Amino acid sequence: MPSWRPVINYTAVSLLLCNVHRNTFSVLLPQISAQLALSPSAAGAVQAGNLLAYLAGQLPSGRLADTLSGTRVLVVGLFLWSAATAATALPCLTGLAGAVPAAAASGAQLALLLLLGARGLMGLASAAAMPCVTSISAQLVPASERGSAVSFVYACFNAGGVLGLALVPPLAMALGLPGAFIATQLAVLCYAHAVMGYGFFILQNWIPMYLASVGGQGLAVTGGLSSLPWLAATLVGPLAGQAADRLIRGGRSTLSVRRLMQAVCFLGCASSVVPLAVTPQPGITLAVCCLTASLALYSFSHSGFHSYLQDVAAGNAGVVYGITNTCSIAAGIAGNLVTGCVVEASGSYGAVFVLFAALNLSAALAFNAFTSTNKVEF
Repeated sequence: MPSWRPVINYTAVSLLLCNVHRNTFSVLLPQISAQLALSPSAAGAVQAGNLLAYLAGQLPSGRLADTLSGTRVLVVGLFLWSAATAATALPCLTGLAGAVPAAAASGAQLALLLLLGARGLMGLASAAAMPCVTSISAQLVPASERGSAVSFVYACFNAGGVLGLALVPPLAMALGLPGAFIATQLAVLCYAHAVMGYGFFILQNWIPMYLASVGGQGLAVTGGLSSLPWLAATLVGPLAGQAADRLIRGGRSTLSVRRLMQAVCFLGCASSVVPLAVTPQPGITLAVCCLTASLALYSFSHSGFHSYLQDVAAGNAGVVYGITNTCSIAAGIAGNLVTGCVVEASGSYGAVFVLFAALNLSAALAFNAFTSTNKVEF
């Protein structure tokens, strides 16, 4: 598999989701307009506001994609526009929908402002999509394969339109308007667990190989050094759990504590491997220190993600965990295949750690944006 193929696949999935989110609002607009008593001119203003923000974001996002990294900019854009789509439910959740008489101008104006804000953020964040695709393809894909790669990405984008228009109306009928926008609760649990599984199974299976490549001498030495990250996780995890419990007993909301613990996990895992991603020859000492820090901080997920799932799933916790852990294992399978292909193609683990960090950053944004106290029930 070419080294650029995983990045193009990720780009294609991102554009698919972008078009799903675009069409979520469009297909529900007639019902939203009726529920919030929006006039046709107000509905037009909301749509125009989305496009105005989309226009404003084109050049800045293109510049950022060219100078920073199209992949990194797309990761941030993906979760900002996903958060904006979820935020579109706010007018329906605040009691404005159907509860405010038509004569109550202030309520209608607040609903309109909330919609304008959410759709404006959606437009600005999704402005990153097309410039990032162009930048990624121009920088990574050979000219002889660029036509098929770009066509594949845009085919996925169009498929997102099909999925959005076909699947969102049944969701709205089953869950109501707010449910159609915030049914991402289970999805974000699956994504968060998938990112953790991606990193966990790579570290579990590749630490000895990686340490041997940076100077580990002999099976016993490499094995001993490979055990240090897991020892750190063993010691740090219970301490993190006790800290989380103390914060909740001290008056902090359970959700804020779960988000804090999981932010430490995702952001800590991402930042810990940055030195390994940017240093051509890191050496055995730096490698062991970074990997030890990464797994130690990963253990915060036990009082973050894992405890949060039990908070919101309750009677369905076993089934929900089975679903999310399936995603985690599938991501681990993909991670091992990608790691092998990247190392073989580049002769280096640098790109492996770049992707590892980017995924953890994206998961941190998603977990903070989409988690709530809403229960996951079947």
